[in-house]
Amino acid sequence: MKIKIPLQLFLTLILSTFICCTKDSQTTENQNQNIHTITFDELKSKIESAPKIIQKLQNAKNEIASNRIQGGFKFELDSIKEFKGEENYKSYTIKARKSNLNETEFIYKLLIENRNNVISSCLITFDYRNKLLVPINKEVFVLDNPMDRMECYAVTFIVECTCHEHSAPCTHPSSYTYHYCSGSNGGGETTNITNINGGVTTVGTSGTNSTVAILSEEEALELYAGFTNALTTEQKTWLSANPITSVELFAFFTTEGFSGSKRSFAKQAINYIMLHPTITFKQYKNWFSNTAVGSESDETRNTAYWNNPSLTFPQQTLPSFDTFYSAYPSSSTSAQQLCTQIGGQILTVYNKIAAKRLNMNTCAIRMSRALNYSGVTIPNVPGTKIGDDGKYYFTFAGDMNTWMRKTFGTNTYTGVGPTNINHHNYTQNQILNNPMILSGIKGIFSMVSSNPVWSTGHCDLLFNDVTCLNNCHFEGPILYIDVWELN
Repeated sequence: MKIKIPLQLFLTLILSTFICCTKDSQTTENQNQNIHTITFDELKSKIESAPKIIQKLQNAKNEIASNRIQGGFKFELDSIKEFKGEENYKSYTIKARKSNLNETEFIYKLLIENRNNVISSCLITFDYRNKLLVPINKEVFVLDNPMDRMECYAVTFIVECTCHEHSAPCTHPSSYTYHYCSGSNGGGETTNITNINGGVTTVGTSGTNSTVAILSEEEALELYAGFTNALTTEQKTWLSANPITSVELFAFFTTEGFSGSKRSFAKQAINYIMLHPTITFKQYKNWFSNTAVGSESDETRNTAYWNNPSLTFPQQTLPSFDTFYSAYPSSSTSAQQLCTQIGGQILTVYNKIAAKRLNMNTCAIRMSRALNYSGVTIPNVPGTKIGDDGKYYFTFAGDMNTWMRKTFGTNTYTGVGPTNINHHNYTQNQILNNPMILSGIKGIFSMVSSNPVWSTGHCDLLFNDVTCLNNCHFEGPILYIDVWELN
């Protein structure tokens, strides 16, 4: 398929290629170790049933229920992408086209995976009319061997970017400088990539039970062009004049997918930034990304204890920013990795939540970790759990806020706990009307929720560019926000 790239996107590619290739080559090499191009003979030696899978699709006729896969396929077998994930996981992505050479509306991906020596496969279509990824129903294709199944219920896509001679998966840039070939996240996982789950696109991580497939940069650019072509004339003109934002949007799509919700979010971001030209897409995404927060604990919060107005704690001194930042867990550290590292009761809580197939919200645990290792002592109080290090960790963000107010103090007009001139307090209206009110402040960020069903709040590390390490969640139900400025 010949791809037509608009001027705005062409400028984007020039800029992104220039900045992308300034990345450390060792970082790219580390990422590239997960993705390899192999031949069909190599695939046959790894997946014995691969020829049967391909042959059946090549000869697919009317016995296949879906009209989209009647008529058979032709496969590009000289450039099969192998992805090596966890110890017992590999997946193989093979590009295919319908045998009818006149069809140009769809491109297909055959995915074959080996998970713990169980082989399964699925087929995904690229609908170029609507610029969408479309999973074909998992029931339409059954192989002769019942162990080799056709399943399309959870597919994770990694976009393979290229920087001249280098190649790497496009993951979420840790520094959010204006490139889309990112650095290693140091956590052993590729994060913030696309899951297609029954046609609904969500964000997930490799290492889950999804099948990992590889998209080419060309395919991602085609989908991005579909997004830009659907914009209004005013939006296109603005985006053409702001190529850095265009690069950031492309990075956003290649890491989080091209679903309708992501397209809508990107359009809202463009409209917001057009009205607030000092705001960057990095900031908008950090503030309003609406990411799931998860369960804070497997137990009920002790509200009677924490709502006691007579509650007091010994006063403690705030740490320095550098010490606090150094002790803060990386944003690439998963909940499982963090809780395993801490161990003890924290790991027990994680395992109980994971057993229910729920995500765990570890924001209070991350904040506790940073405080515990920057000279602050967290007491044994209701809602805390002890780790293998003998230190106590909060699990509820709301509990942590109350404890910090009474331990570090607040400003005179808040009047809770001892007086602390480094404390700032903001209402929801103040934040939403002017998020830049936080500009130049760095330190401890503590949001208290007005709806505990969402979460009791959010704890994070605030940078002076008004972004939080793990997103500020301004889209959440804010009761108030406390910030303790660290020097």
